Amino acid sequence: MRRFLIFIIIISLNFSCEKDDTEPIEIINAKITCIEKYTYTEYYEEGEVVSCIVEPDVSDFYEFRSIPNDKWTFTYDPDFNYTGTESFTFISKNPNNSIKTIKLTIEVVQDDFRNKIIGTWEYIQSCGGYDGGCWDLYPNDNLTVEFSEDMEYSKFLNDDLIESHVYKFVDGWTSRGSAIYAIQFDNDFTTYYKLSDDSLDIQIGDTIEEFVRISE
Repeated sequence: MRRFLIFIIIISLNFSCEKDDTEPIEIINAKITCIEKYTYTEYYEEGEVVSCIVEPDVSDFYEFRSIPNDKWTFTYDPDFNYTGTESFTFISKNPNNSIKTIKLTIEVVQDDFRNKIIGTWEYIQSCGGYDGGCWDLYPNDNLTVEFSEDMEYSKFLNDDLIESHVYKFVDGWTSRGSAIYAIQFDNDFTTYYKLSDDSLDIQIGDTIEEFVRISE
């Protein structure tokens, strides 16, 4: 009988030694463009606590919010001109000291956002002003603007060049399916452009000039 009891104890000891105590690690790789925002949300288990640990030299493009006993949210919103890769580590610990680690890597890349505006655009009408009405050019007049790959802007009236500048993007985002650009010219004039499919709206003061694409 004593031998039997000893045998049971030895088996129990061997079982506990072979128990896998490896810390759970979840690896997440995300890829976004410079105008996108990345959000990760996870709900707490009862009594769970989560901390956010960032890698050295990380930027300030992120926000970590924690609502106790509810959820935690991580939001990453890069600057318009930023490209690169950044990593974040989230460590959660629940009341029974179980630890879970989430490693998140975000790669920010450029896409064709800037290229969408390249091409020739024909003037349709202007709207806004004090009365909120719309108006167009004189009959037989034709106004076009061009954005080139070389970052050159040209405006033509009846095929005559009337304005020419070098331009650069200073901000940009998307809203309801449209691309919004803040563009600055070499004369320091900055204004906003809204592109929806093949329609382009240009903000000039309190007036919106409407254009349609005629070539890429």
